[in-house]
Amino acid sequence: MHTAVIDITRKNSAYFYDYTQNFCENGVYFKTKAPLDVSEKIILRFTLPGFDFVFEAISKVVWIQRESHDSGVGLEFVEISDPERAQLKLFIERYSHNNV
Repeated sequence: MHTAVIDITRKNSAYFYDYTQNFCENGVYFKTKAPLDVSEKIILRFTLPGFDFVFEAISKVVWIQRESHDSGVGLEFVEISDPERAQLKLFIERYSHNNV
């Protein structure tokens, strides 16, 4: 199982971190009870297993689920560099291949 640590910085400089296993090329979902708002933009930093650098993406909260143990948010990458997106795609392909 491949788990990534993600660091989140809000515009008001509030900071927290969480873990996720749910990435796609355009965004990420993670379980959290953090008080984020739909359309809120945040700075998302994360590392991925097997990669030696920190990814950084300006992200937007596109949906929130606030029910019981499955509370979480879906983020869309608004700004991420092309090289980082290519590396993320490579990670997803490796992860998908290992789970077939």
